Amino acid sequence: MRRKFFTLFALLWTIVAIADVPFVYTVENTGVGCTAPPLPSVNDLPSIVRLPDPFAWSDGHGRITSFDDWKCRRSEIKAEIEHYEIGVKPNRPANISATYSGNILTVTVIENEKTVTLKSNVVMPTAGTGPFPVIIGMNSPTGSLSSSIFSSCIQIPFMHDQVATYNMSGTKDLNSPFYQMYPELSQAGDYCAWSWGVSRLIDGIELVQQQLNADLKHIGVTGCSYAGKMALFAGAFDERIALTIAQESGGGGTASWRISETLGSVEKISSTNYSWFMPALRDNFNGKVEKLPYDHHELLSMIAPRALLALGNDGWTWMADESGYIACMAAREVWKLMGVEDRFGFDFTGGHNHCSAAQSQVAAVTSFVDRFLCGNNDINTNILTSPYQNVNYQFWISDWANVTEPDVALEKVWLEAESVDCVTIGSDFAVKEDPNASNGKYVTAKDNLNSLDAAPGVQGLITIPFTVNKHRDFHVYFRLNCPAGSEDSFWVQIDNGPFVAYDGLNTNGEWQWTHIVSQALLAGPHKINIGYRENGAKLDKICITNDPANQLPTGMGESETGCVSIPKYFIFDFETGNITGWTKQNPGRGIDITQEDKYSGEYALKMVNGTGTSAWSIQAFTPPVEVVSGHAYNVSFWIRAVGGGGKGRISTTGSGQLGNQYWADFTVGDTWQQVAYKNLTATGNTVQLAFDMGYIANKTYYIDDIEFKDISVDPQPTVIIPDIEISDIKMFSPAPGVLNVMAPENSKVKITDIIGRTIGTYSVQTYSLELSLYTGTYIVSIENKNRTWTQKVLVK
Repeated sequence: MRRKFFTLFALLWTIVAIADVPFVYTVENTGVGCTAPPLPSVNDLPSIVRLPDPFAWSDGHGRITSFDDWKCRRSEIKAEIEHYEIGVKPNRPANISATYSGNILTVTVIENEKTVTLKSNVVMPTAGTGPFPVIIGMNSPTGSLSSSIFSSCIQIPFMHDQVATYNMSGTKDLNSPFYQMYPELSQAGDYCAWSWGVSRLIDGIELVQQQLNADLKHIGVTGCSYAGKMALFAGAFDERIALTIAQESGGGGTASWRISETLGSVEKISSTNYSWFMPALRDNFNGKVEKLPYDHHELLSMIAPRALLALGNDGWTWMADESGYIACMAAREVWKLMGVEDRFGFDFTGGHNHCSAAQSQVAAVTSFVDRFLCGNNDINTNILTSPYQNVNYQFWISDWANVTEPDVALEKVWLEAESVDCVTIGSDFAVKEDPNASNGKYVTAKDNLNSLDAAPGVQGLITIPFTVNKHRDFHVYFRLNCPAGSEDSFWVQIDNGPFVAYDGLNTNGEWQWTHIVSQALLAGPHKINIGYRENGAKLDKICITNDPANQLPTGMGESETGCVSIPKYFIFDFETGNITGWTKQNPGRGIDITQEDKYSGEYALKMVNGTGTSAWSIQAFTPPVEVVSGHAYNVSFWIRAVGGGGKGRISTTGSGQLGNQYWADFTVGDTWQQVAYKNLTATGNTVQLAFDMGYIANKTYYIDDIEFKDISVDPQPTVIIPDIEISDIKMFSPAPGVLNVMAPENSKVKITDIIGRTIGTYSVQTYSLELSLYTGTYIVSIENKNRTWTQKVLVK
């Protein structure tokens, strides 16, 4: 059925001959008159696990049906990227002038009584009569590529600091000319400012076209690394650019935000530079990347039907080239449907320095320049070079592209609803016995409890963590006993998705397997929440499988296999004698374990910086550590700097985050000392701790006993409380569902359940506080005079 749908969809486009698909346009944005798309708040955005459909209208009313529709669909993507990621790129100002004299191009832009002046030293071709194609290099005449490749082009650098100052620290320079001209865009990202600046440079080129002898139909842009992203945004946001060459642009460039979240120590929403992007991107989508209504395959596709060449560097982990490859394969579907797929190519060949192109990449650039800037249409530009042929890119696009996913290993996860090892059962549920149930037990809501209109609170939820090993569509089955139509429904939530009511599960009083839902799941940890809805429905067992046959399990199923305990505590003490799973970034003069010095045990981590003097000069990333989103963590480690005078910084990377991206810098002396960070809130499922130890040149560090502790699950009592004696604090449950707290006046009391969810906060006014709670175990924290006392308590 899917294949027929896509075949029909493709046929709708055949009314446009390939010869009629333009190579370039004469205006900056052909979609100026298109209707703006809806731009919902983050809470109102749907969760989309896979890459969104680039052909689907933003308001959900269907897909575009012709090439003519692409103009407005592209405009929708542009508006979404501006709104959620970089800020709104201002339109062309009315007051622009340009001069060309002495090989210097000067463009003057006046808006809001402010001026931006762009000056570029122009390199003219030494042969030929013109008009000449133009290449605009980010901060140099030809970016990081050899000028000889562009010898037949006018070479014009875009000096980005003339618009917005380049900054690696994440602190935006609001004194830059762009932000002075547009103070209302103070929260925009520099890629908004820089793409605007490239467009203004092109405006100037148009104004002095005759003096330059420039061919305006053949303008290209190129850049590498952060400037590769700059070239990519410039090409996507200005349709007068015929060829975009994005070299090693990595995360925030060719790489997909979604896919990068599934990889290791790569540039992600949590770890990119927030002078380049809007801070709102991090605030709204860190840990919730599936809520983005677009992804960067659509940023790439905004360039279609114009030409794009993406270059990578396999082996440079941070750039997430596997993610870039998948995004490129997704974007290529747009060029394919237009019948011009040879206008889009990529080469991810590695084995060379950053921003130093491999031989095959030089050949690819030469081919694209010869064809799309110099007009030689006989050149072959079908270039798709990568080491990722076995990567399952099809998973990410199979919802909307005509592709077949490769076979993967069959997985079946079996979960007992009443498992005591890892399942959190809310106090509104009871575990009962039945010889016909698996394990002889099942779970059901307590008498007279219903929650028809909305999912119940935490007391009415069963929370089960599980893990799958491959990206795939999974099917969820429940083994149920539902006696009647008024006793046959549950609320179900997977990960951070919405709660969905599943009704009509009547099994006529018999134990039966029932299909609940099918959903795409990424490899890694997940969580299912099951809430009661109608009293009397009984839950025995869950099966989650990627079996494409989608057949109901039989009998009592198999033994429990997929339950994973909620992580509470993790330590890296290096006593395994290796650092398997660690990532070395900019490894200085060495990163390895050693027996030379240690805080405890036999081994410690040794990091030796070279001559670098930035935090990133030498970095070591821990393997991924599982965390629970929303929980609070304490992180500590022991460290020594040989000779003293050491300095470092800790940050988190991976698919999640603890606290802010960067924690405070610390100094370290010649004796072992402990560095500790407390109450760090987790987002996502896993995090990695990054030791950034490159500030001091030629410095050696030893690091040992790195601890992660989930204090939401297993808080440590703080008993040193000046002015509060332990005897002053008492808690007891005098009756079912009642908790009495006795504490000094003006104390603040916080109640959480055992997995860290807040039940309520209260104030003690007259020494005694009586609370009504469901039966269960709680964490009670009492704060008085900036000191806190914490204890577990059982409400009977």
